[in-house]
Amino acid sequence: ESIEESSDDMRAILERGELLVGVLSIENEPFVIKESNGSFKGYCVSFAKYLANKLGVKLKIDDSAETYDDLIRMVHSKKVDIALGNLGKTEQRATAVALTKSYIDIHFSLMVNRLFEAKNEIDGNIIYFLRNNQFKIGAIGSYLRTAKELFPKCQVISYSSPHKMLEAVQKGEVDVVIDAETFVEMEMNKNPELYVDCASYTITD
Repeated sequence: ESIEESSDDMRAILERGELLVGVLSIENEPFVIKESNGSFKGYCVSFAKYLANKLGVKLKIDDSAETYDDLIRMVHSKKVDIALGNLGKTEQRATAVALTKSYIDIHFSLMVNRLFEAKNEIDGNIIYFLRNNQFKIGAIGSYLRTAKELFPKCQVISYSSPHKMLEAVQKGEVDVVIDAETFVEMEMNKNPELYVDCASYTITD
């Protein structure tokens, strides 16, 4: 995005008197949390409020996006001024919109189907096993590339929504899924059945 385009975007925000921020429609703790009264809170919401306050404008949050790619399209089409969340960087996204530097580091987690784990007698270094064996792994957005880079022998399955991906690993349609540590932890806490069907591993290296 050129300096002129950035200036035009800023001018439009100031003239409108409102900063339009896009977030996911699904729960995205601790980044964006929608309260029962319709208000929002979370890390990204606090950051958005800070930006709006600095600009001297009101804040309006649009949570109609179902996926991160939807958020990118909303920014590209100027439906919103910015998108916030645990968005990963991909080459495709970088060609569509301007991406900032990351302002928080997030570890990723693997959710492994317990039957797959037991059948293969996985004990010890899960990463070593997965790097050296063939299996199916589900991923979304920027994690598709991460999965391919970490596990070159695996078959990467792309999903349109995180919840469809979780259903797939529970049913054994894929052996493993990869996503943000915060998302996996939140889903495991919300859905006790996941503990029965899946084991989770947080990767910090």
